[in-house]
Amino acid sequence: GSGVMYLDSPGYEDTAGPEVDFATSISYHKVAATCGQLRFLVLVSCASFLDNRGGAIRSLTKLLSSLVHGFDMHKLAFSFLFTHVHLLADAHHPPTDRPEGDYLAIAKGKVAALLSETFEGTDKKDKQSRDILRWLMRCAEKGFPFLDVFDRSCQIERCWLQPLRSSRSRWTERLLMHWARPRTISRLPWSDVA
Repeated sequence: GSGVMYLDSPGYEDTAGPEVDFATSISYHKVAATCGQLRFLVLVSCASFLDNRGGAIRSLTKLLSSLVHGFDMHKLAFSFLFTHVHLLADAHHPPTDRPEGDYLAIAKGKVAALLSETFEGTDKKDKQSRDILRWLMRCAEKGFPFLDVFDRSCQIERCWLQPLRSSRSRWTERLLMHWARPRTISRLPWSDVA
């Protein structure tokens, strides 16, 4: 085979209870111990920004920092895809009123602004969460390929994969090469992004 295994897991607090969450976390650790390299695609609903002034996003960052000690060392193994961007859309301008690329660019800008608000509302003592939020804000600001938005009204191929493939950006080219040829976490090609 290809040596690549795809693993789907329940969403954060999206299970039958704490016992299942505990069993799932044990599974994560076993997978991590067995695999030589890991890549994570974290799907985050934009509804998380609307819950308790970003409290759900902060909970996610706390979960990540508890699962991955030294997130800063491994941050390039993570990609965050913000879903349900229609929740952030202006009611007068649904996705059908504008080109999909414009709609997604506006949504990405709104996600960046909400990340900034969530960062500002995060306790300064919560260094790990603030570090992850700061990284996400930097990805949005610099256009690094570790943060993107997705809306179900757009077809995956037309709205997300085609622009990625046709982009002349060195970051997107490197991301595609990175995902096509997995490497160990310590040998990622983006050392200049850190």
